Amino acid sequence: MASVTIDKRQKANGDFSYRCTIRVKKNGVIIHRESKTFSKKELAKTWGKIRKEAVELNSITAQDKVISIGELLDLFINDVYLWAATGRTKQYVVKMLRDYPIADVLSNQLKSSDL
Repeated sequence: MASVTIDKRQKANGDFSYRCTIRVKKNGVIIHRESKTFSKKELAKTWGKIRKEAVELNSITAQDKVISIGELLDLFINDVYLWAATGRTKQYVVKMLRDYPIADVLSNQLKSSDL
């Protein structure tokens, strides 16, 4: 479910601008956020309404492409251009990470405590 917030902000020259922020939450966690600043409140409302509908139609929450960290590392290793531009030490570390338990963690469930 997307929500729209419009904040009135005063610029240094005394004029006002309006920042429209769109947030999408899933299970109490923000999974998508975007904002844009406008000179008029009506423009901010219109953009927010249109963008909210677009986000809900595209269903950002339905685009969950969940793969493991190990699969992401494999994609990195198999990309010829990225891998060739990577130094020897980084290549070693990426291959080493592939063999550790962190490779089994799903990309959408990775937390700083996993590192």
